Amino acid sequence: MNHYSNNSKTHHFISRKLIRVFALFLSATMIIPLTSCNKKSTDQTILPTTITHPKPTDSDVPTADTNDPNSTEETGNDYPVQAKYIRATDDFYSDNTVSMDIPKDTSRKFQGQSVPFMAFAGDTVVLVYHKEYELTRQEEDEYYSLDHTKHSARSIEIQALRNQYSLAFFTLDGELISSLKMPNQVNIVGLFGTKDGRVGVFTSQIVYDTSTGSIDQAQKHITKLSYFSAGGKLLEEYTLDDDVQVLFGDYYSEVIPMENGNLLVYTGANILILDSSGKALAQVEFKLPSSTIFTQDGKYYVVYTETTLKADRDSWHTYIQEIDPDTAKLKNMKETYTLTGERVITSDGHCFTVGQRDSICRSDFVNCTVETIIEWSNTNLPPPESIAALKVVSNDDVYFLHSTTEGTGEKAVTTACLTHLHKEAVNPYAGKKTIYVASCVVGNEDFDKLLAEYNKRPESKARVIAYVEGSDISMDYQKQRSTAADRMLLNMKSGNGPDILLNCSEFGQFNSRDVLIDLNTYMDGPNGIDRSKYFDNIFRSYEVDGKLYQMPLTVDMNGLVGNPDILGRIDSWTIDDFDKKMDSLGTQTLPLLGSSSNLRDYSVSEPMGLLLELLFHDMGHYVNYSSYTTNFDCDDFRRLLEISKKYGGRANPDTIQQLFEEYDDMFHDAYCLMMQDGVCSMRTFYCGGLTNGGFAQYAGLCHGDALFLGWPTSSGKGLSSEAGISVGISAYSECPDEAWDFVAFLLSPESQSFLSGVHWGGICIHRESERDGLLREIEEYRNGMRQSDEPVTNDQIDRFITLIEKIDTSIHTDPTIAEIVAEEAPAFFNGQKSADEVSRIIQDRAGRVIAEMK
Repeated sequence: MNHYSNNSKTHHFISRKLIRVFALFLSATMIIPLTSCNKKSTDQTILPTTITHPKPTDSDVPTADTNDPNSTEETGNDYPVQAKYIRATDDFYSDNTVSMDIPKDTSRKFQGQSVPFMAFAGDTVVLVYHKEYELTRQEEDEYYSLDHTKHSARSIEIQALRNQYSLAFFTLDGELISSLKMPNQVNIVGLFGTKDGRVGVFTSQIVYDTSTGSIDQAQKHITKLSYFSAGGKLLEEYTLDDDVQVLFGDYYSEVIPMENGNLLVYTGANILILDSSGKALAQVEFKLPSSTIFTQDGKYYVVYTETTLKADRDSWHTYIQEIDPDTAKLKNMKETYTLTGERVITSDGHCFTVGQRDSICRSDFVNCTVETIIEWSNTNLPPPESIAALKVVSNDDVYFLHSTTEGTGEKAVTTACLTHLHKEAVNPYAGKKTIYVASCVVGNEDFDKLLAEYNKRPESKARVIAYVEGSDISMDYQKQRSTAADRMLLNMKSGNGPDILLNCSEFGQFNSRDVLIDLNTYMDGPNGIDRSKYFDNIFRSYEVDGKLYQMPLTVDMNGLVGNPDILGRIDSWTIDDFDKKMDSLGTQTLPLLGSSSNLRDYSVSEPMGLLLELLFHDMGHYVNYSSYTTNFDCDDFRRLLEISKKYGGRANPDTIQQLFEEYDDMFHDAYCLMMQDGVCSMRTFYCGGLTNGGFAQYAGLCHGDALFLGWPTSSGKGLSSEAGISVGISAYSECPDEAWDFVAFLLSPESQSFLSGVHWGGICIHRESERDGLLREIEEYRNGMRQSDEPVTNDQIDRFITLIEKIDTSIHTDPTIAEIVAEEAPAFFNGQKSADEVSRIIQDRAGRVIAEMK
């Protein structure tokens, strides 16, 4: 990532990358028993004692009733080996999801909708809707005709017409009981349910006194606490004192009704005790992030997680403190088991952790125990991105509230959903084989949805379970991934690994016939595909020695866009070609500017950033994973070192900052303008579509005639691609045919069409699905659901597809190798060691790492 750029478009495509990376599908609970909860931890995290449902052991036949159902075999990847065949007694939860909405105001032009608060109140679902409307032309004209240098009650009234908050009450079946619109100037800022089924609502309203001359004195917040029946009838209403309103601030308030009728409130800045009318009884300042209040055994607690950096490693610790019910003061601080990303949700005041890492768990932070209630793999649901509220009736029946969103920005429409999970007496998939798919630290939410669809199909040959190979969370993110990849490889070789690898294409150590199956044999077999319907050039770009070990399902295009008046008409180039062309520019034109999603700590303008990018696009030339050899002690790599030092650093941070000040343009990408003006010959190019930092950003450059080039390589290949979603089948799998059945489903037009229509991501390998997806993207752009700084037109589709057809190489970052290069290369850049010395050191270190993979 280029840390010098403040350009908006840079953030567009980087955020898309992060969305893909951090939209996780983690589905297994990985917990190790703890001998003593009271043991203090320094660098080690405290882990909970685990209470889980019994797991089945392996069986070779569907009717293996003689297996001990209470036996669990733990494997090297901390994920239990389950039955090869699902048994009728294995846990399975059916699901029923309903969408809940309320009518729009048809007299106004609807713009967007959010659902800021969701809660259960007894057996009632309570939702807060925030609908946004556009002002009419008459209202806009009136608003702009007002004198805004003076206070105007009318201007406030007009602006308030944009927003409409509503309360809605539903049954546990998702049926609407009643809804209530708030006055236009009233915002809902908090929501909670009581054990007797009542609903508490905090509202905020800004009241203006237009008679005063001071803006500050004219504005006053009025906060109210209202109680409603489960049917939506207003029962009581109180106005909070000014001092309580100040303590509330702008934070959402988490509320637990106490046994004595008072309210325990956490605002994000304060812990308050209020009486039932909202009068303050006690207050303690508390501003620690990631905090949640809960109740257990008649006592009240706050739980929070702290992260500290020690010796370049993150240290995570989670603590609880008891809250005095009379004074709100905190006491008896105690370290509990560590949370690393799970969301803590209170249901009837009790604690549950939910999320994609640990499914749904009952969490006892006081006694350091966790009971897994439901694992996502025992359902046909893709793990939800976020759960807003939870109601656990029993271990057999669980309800939760979540949401779906269509579009982005002001026109995004969020809809609330209610899901009921019910444990079935008999597993409906009994007799089917189980296969496993695993990723390293991260997964993909779109893949998760496809997995769920596959599992639902009666004709599917197996039931697929997804999990993530864990790693030490205190490590750097890339280190976590590389460590997890190494661990997964060892597990595969020992027979405890997954049948299918997910999103591991950047790790070349898997690309060997000893580890993965050549997917070409299945693609061209009797149950294969028609390659003419796919971008076969993308498949070929991922081949290693003619074999396709890891197949991309979606990719992002990665390369350079250049000024033809400076570079001439070139299609591809070798390292020597690149050197000659850059040398011919002299010192007046900068070689390269831009940013890269592959670089976490460097800019492409720096020597190290340039070196790593050149390496990522040609990794196969320096590492042969099939023969377990490396090739860094060679003239080609020494040329990379020399060229990176020669051209990297010409654009120093001060130069780039000065250029950004000169090219500050809120409507256009600054790097693109610099390239078009000849300030630099090229800028980096990264996209997976037309909008949101996609092809439209570059289509009009240089009078629509800009060059689209790949990075220079030893062989002079063209444009590169980076897998968004990739899969590979383990050579150690006992179920390769079943694994291919799942992969073939992922390649189907239906699956590819789904991938082409979701989120922001990536180029689909199925031709028709990709074209349809681009047409949908343009339609959504015209409807305001997608953004682009440059015009998006239909004629760009053919131009973009022509570029896709030029992809003939792929990117492999291999974090372990990249880390070695990043540690050793600075000695050459700083003049401490020669290129010969550095290349030999890297060869020695990298060679040992690769040799250990045998």
